[in-house]
Amino acid sequence: YQSVYTDRQTIELCGMPHSGVQPRSKMVEGLLWGESTVAAAQCYREAGVEPIGDLARVPDHLALELQFMQHLCSREAAAWHAGRWQEAGAWVRRQHTFVTAHLASWIEVFSGRVMANAGHPWYRAIAAATAEFVADEVSETAAACAELAEPERAPCSA
Repeated sequence: YQSVYTDRQTIELCGMPHSGVQPRSKMVEGLLWGESTVAAAQCYREAGVEPIGDLARVPDHLALELQFMQHLCSREAAAWHAGRWQEAGAWVRRQHTFVTAHLASWIEVFSGRVMANAGHPWYRAIAAATAEFVADEVSETAAACAELAEPERAPCSA
């Protein structure tokens, strides 16, 4: 996916006068509310998830996509524990489809930018760990999908 907001938009940034950061305007463009954003929201709905709070307004926010992966993993684990093998397989396929179509499609570029521009090593480490986690999830879920007996397409497939 590539969600591209091609128009330029001026946004007003809040200042923090007590810290010396003054209010200012900034021109932004690109990667805002495109096709992949709508598709992420659709994946949440199909899995019975209704995001709440501030992140509900930004369906493709990194934190929300990672929370959604956690939800999918929890549902898979519960299905395995209860002996519902086909349901567990469906959750695995859903994980693979989501991580491949959404997180993996942009996390390397995002993490690279964070690592290149972060002022503190903690942010660089978190960005690197997140990119590594997503890459591991792509390969782990692909292997798990290959082992599943049913070649059925995953819900929320790209």
